[in-house]
Amino acid sequence: MSSRWPLQATQMNTQIDAFGLSVTLKTEQIQAIYPFIVLFSFVLYQYGIEPLMTKLGLSLRLLQMVTIGGVLAAISFFLCAFVQMRLEQVRL
Repeated sequence: MSSRWPLQATQMNTQIDAFGLSVTLKTEQIQAIYPFIVLFSFVLYQYGIEPLMTKLGLSLRLLQMVTIGGVLAAISFFLCAFVQMRLEQVRL
């Protein structure tokens, strides 16, 4: 994990209010959740997205999957940059 993520987490409101519960996450807890998110995404793709695409007749070749993964990675970097810009605007 990049060192930028914990820095962003310290600048954000990490309090989660859901279902009548209020939880405040610490930076270390956010870092610990990341591997579980990665594992969950693999399982979600293998047992959810891929069978659905096959059922719809949209089976992809390896190069197409790699291209989609690259585009999604680029989008995630742009989202992180957007979050950082918003955090810097709020601090001013």
